[in-house]
Amino acid sequence: MNHLDYLTLTKLTELFSEIDIRFPPRTMLVFYEIARNPEGITVSQIQQRLGLPQATASRNCRALTKRKTPTAAGYDLCEVILLDDDHRSKSYRLNDKGRALIAKIESTLNKRSG
Repeated sequence: MNHLDYLTLTKLTELFSEIDIRFPPRTMLVFYEIARNPEGITVSQIQQRLGLPQATASRNCRALTKRKTPTAAGYDLCEVILLDDDHRSKSYRLNDKGRALIAKIESTLNKRSG
């Protein structure tokens, strides 16, 4: 890893640490996958693309919403989109806070590469 890569990785980690000092790396990966799909992405798609177990993909998606569990707050970077009338199918996409974080990340990457 060259020095520029190290500095970039450090800065990106700092951006997530501003949200939570213990922001999990897998949750970062799920966040990036959701960001790559602005129209929305399902847990199954995330599971397949990242090679995660279904429960891990689901847990990390929930962590990125307002409520990680009924009693625990999430990071509030994504919103849930209900896909059918019975609300069993859903996808995730970035909310305003998530899009602001992606803008910061892109700005950081552009500064580092330019």
